[in-house]
Amino acid sequence: MNTILRCSGDHCSSWVSVPVEQVTERSKYLCSKCSPPDTVNGNIHFQDVAFDSTLNRHSAEKELLKSFPEEDLSDLRGFLSGFQIKKIRTEERELPDWARTTKGIQKILLTAFPKLAVNENQRKRAGRWAQVIQLYFRMGWTFDEVAKEMNEKSRTVEMLIRSIVRTSRGERPDGSGPRVRNMP
Repeated sequence: MNTILRCSGDHCSSWVSVPVEQVTERSKYLCSKCSPPDTVNGNIHFQDVAFDSTLNRHSAEKELLKSFPEEDLSDLRGFLSGFQIKKIRTEERELPDWARTTKGIQKILLTAFPKLAVNENQRKRAGRWAQVIQLYFRMGWTFDEVAKEMNEKSRTVEMLIRSIVRTSRGERPDGSGPRVRNMP
């Protein structure tokens, strides 16, 4: 953790960032303007955080580049360009008509699980489908987010989504062809 102190140089109004454990009452702290590079040993000193109003990025960058051999400069220039703010990619997908209403979802679930009311296994599987429909289709989560929420593998959720989409198109959930029975 650092603390901010005023530069001890004569008539200097700059600030210096110093690690807390290095602060003592008898020490003097100089900014980069008041503390020139050590030309005898060839070392250049930079402060961790620059609050010096006279120091700008380009002059510090030029000073730093002087200390590296010419063949390393192309890699270093890319590194010195700094951070870039990237927009998080989100998949914009349109909500299917059947997922807009409870009746539409019920129709899909009853098509895929016709014995839902009497068969415990179909009821559990329909519950998983209903959770995926709610999170993926209605709330717009990615299949990875849905997988984490449901404690499932991403591939498992991806396959559930694929089965749901197939059923909504009137196909069999396994993709082996059209459904023989009509959708209720």
